[in-house]
Amino acid sequence: MQDDFTVIFNWDNDQASFYSSLITSICSFGSAIGAICIGAFTKFGKKNCIFYCNFMVFVGAGLTLVENVPCIIVGRFIFGLASGTFSVLVPGFINELCPTELKGPVGTIT
Repeated sequence: MQDDFTVIFNWDNDQASFYSSLITSICSFGSAIGAICIGAFTKFGKKNCIFYCNFMVFVGAGLTLVENVPCIIVGRFIFGLASGTFSVLVPGFINELCPTELKGPVGTIT
């Protein structure tokens, strides 16, 4: 994608290096923020939080389709927020739903 972005946005080598690293790393940053901050929202229920995180995935993915660098960066950040919250919510949600004898194997898989 870096080569395609370079052509679409007419970046030189320095800009391509900067923006490609920013676009790549902002998703990880959003994931870390999402994983840290989701604890405050679990009072609304894990199922509801997972539902709203699915909405965040669609918004983030939709923003990355716009041919505008700030929109792509914001979309990747929102997508990262959702992936970080999923990494915290889904194992706990599965652990609540599983029968006691399957909690170990299912928890290992997730």
